[in-house]
Parts: sequence; C-alpha cells; structure tokens
Amino acid sequence: MMRGRSCMFLVFAAACGLPGHGQGSASVAEEAKQQPYTEEFKVDSISVAPDLTLKTFETTYVQAKDSHGRRLEMTIRAAEPGKSESFVQGSITDPENGTRTEWDTRSKRVVVAEWPAVERRYGCWQTDEGRPRISFGFRSSSDANPPTKNDAVMDAQGAGPVHEDLGIATIQGVEAHGERWAWPPSKDESADRQHAFLSTERWIAAGSGLLVKELVEYPRKPGWTRTYSQDLVGLTLGEPDAAKFEPPVDYEIFRQEMHEVPCGRASWPLP
Repeated sequence: MMRGRSCMFLVFAAACGLPGHGQGSASVAEEAKQQPYTEEFKVDSISVAPDLTLKTFETTYVQAKDSHGRRLEMTIRAAEPGKSESFVQGSITDPENGTRTEWDTRSKRVVVAEWPAVERRYGCWQTDEGRPRISFGFRSSSDANPPTKNDAVMDAQGAGPVHEDLGIATIQGVEAHGERWAWPPSKDESADRQHAFLSTERWIAAGSGLLVKELVEYPRKPGWTRTYSQDLVGLTLGEPDAAKFEPPVDYEIFRQEMHEVPCGRASWPLP
C-alpha cells in the first residue's frame, strides 16, 4: 500500500499520517527540552505505480518551536500543472493551553483537539476522527515499547537490524552525527512476514539534537513507497515569529475531545 507521510505527528512522523512527520514519534516531554528554532526540509517520496513506473512526490516541510513550548508543523505541496492544486496542511501543539490545532487548505476547517487533564497526560491520545493524535510520554518502559508487527517478524526470523555509525558530517552548515540501520532480507515472502523497512538513515545535529537529514528505503513492492527522504534546506535557532502559531482566521473552527488509544513504536514513516 502506498501512503504519503503527513509529518503531523512526531515523529515525528511520524507521519503524518503526516513521524512524523517527520521526525519520528517524539513526545511532548522530549520536545520541551529543545531551544526555539525553525527548520525547513525538502521532502521526496518515490513510489512504484501498478504499471511499475516510478512516481516522485515532492513537498516542503516546515517545523518551528518557540520559548513557550508551542510547536508548528506545515506540509506544503506545490501544484502540478493539469494534475493537482497546491496543498497546505498545518498543526500547532500548545502545551500551555493543552491543545492541538490542525487545518488544511482543502477542507478549510480548523480542528482544535483539547488535551486530557494534566494528571492523565501519558500514553497516546486521539480524537474520534483519528486525528489529531499525540503522545505524552509513558509511565514505564514496558508501556513505551509494546510489541509491534515488525518485532514479531524479527523474533520469528531471529534477525534484527544491523547498525552502522556514519560518523560526523556537515549538512547545510550544520555539524551532524549519522546512523544507519539495515534489515536483512525476509526469508518468508508472505506480506505479513516482511520487514517494514530495508534501511533507515538519520543525521542529528550536534548540540540541538534536531534532525537534519533522513532517508528510508522500503521493500520493493508495486504500489508501495520505495524511498522517503528529508533534506534540510534551512535552520534558524532563535524565537520564531509569533504569527506562525496562528491558524487561518477565515476557516471554520471545530473543537473536539481526545481519548486514549494504544501506542505503536514505529519511528519512521510506513510505506
């Protein structure tokens, strides 16, 4: 199956639908440790169509965090002549007011999800519509690491990912440390016995701990995403413009409550 990454839950993005996206499944507590910043990424997703031709989807992903702990994420897709219109999807996570706000230019609606009471902010929560979805961290290590489909495949085959330290490199003027994980080929060809990934590569900025580059490769299957990449275009450390943390003023607003749901452990976007 082919799924684009929205990068709306971080990871980051796990994914969007949209890692986050990008960025895996970072909890609210982990986000609070970072200094204010603004990042912009060029995101490419290459998939295999049913006729076996390759399709490339290119988007721009912007994320920012201010000194109040508010976090902005925006995914921007340019229009394709004769094929599709431009599209913008955004979200604001606001720990002080206990809300997660999402909007997009297609529906022209703003959804404000109200967080649970402070004493209940652990685990994963979402609205009845399925999004927004957010992780508040966990009460214990067993809660944080529940078994997953990929774990079952790994246990059955007795082969986990091979880790490689890629050392230090400078990316867009930022010094970063890289790591790569590669999964061995699955012996069982059935769809439910396949590893979710072939390999993942991530580069993290020294000092700030921010992601600056990511590359994910998936099993070669028609209709699946083949590769997914995020490449840093710009990074600014310091307080973002406060206007970035306001949704469009002319969209209809809907308020929704969140309820607790099981947490997964995938750290990269699924195909």
